[in-house]
Amino acid sequence: MVKGRNILIYDTQALLKRAFKQTGKLVPSGLPIQIETCITEWRQVAQVRIVPRLDGYMIEVVYDQQEEQAEVDHQLVAALDLGVNVLAALTSTKPGFVPRLVSGKPLKSLNQFYNKQRAAHQSRLSHEHRFTSPQLDRITTKRNRRVDSYLHTASRRIIDLLISEGIGTLVIGKNPLWKQEVSIGKRNNQQFVQIPHARFIDQLTYKARLVGIQVMREARELY
Repeated sequence: MVKGRNILIYDTQALLKRAFKQTGKLVPSGLPIQIETCITEWRQVAQVRIVPRLDGYMIEVVYDQQEEQAEVDHQLVAALDLGVNVLAALTSTKPGFVPRLVSGKPLKSLNQFYNKQRAAHQSRLSHEHRFTSPQLDRITTKRNRRVDSYLHTASRRIIDLLISEGIGTLVIGKNPLWKQEVSIGKRNNQQFVQIPHARFIDQLTYKARLVGIQVMREARELY
């Protein structure tokens, strides 16, 4: 709930099935909106959620997707290490595998620009004895969406690579308290903490499991 607003959930009984079959779009009963979706079959639809955000509403489509076992060998292992300048470093026990790096610089750039904008807004708001504003809410939402988009693209490419290489096990290194214990300087700390590694790991995990790739999480030491 945000500012007295509640999540509105539409299950399949509250969605217009005929409209979906005719247009391929989801139409919540009683609302003048049509929601585009990648879903092609009605039986995949679970629910539509209208979630209040700071600067408006987010429409979420929840659907069922069956797991499909890809042609992978669980004896072949890939290891993923997470960072800042390099968001992810990927290597493998598979002979001949070429290690890959996923750049974290686009996320750093996004966060640096967002921090600059936020600081300017907060400076202005402090003179007005306020803590937030619609403008600040908008730039925060925009930043979050861009970060999510980058993480989804990166995680999808990693999983697709594992499938193409036939690798069936992914080991992800992560310390459960690394965000709290890291001490690499004020600016570096801020950059590190602002990158949502846990969200990235969750995306990798569910995408891997949908194609039958095993995911293991191992703690590593902080340097």
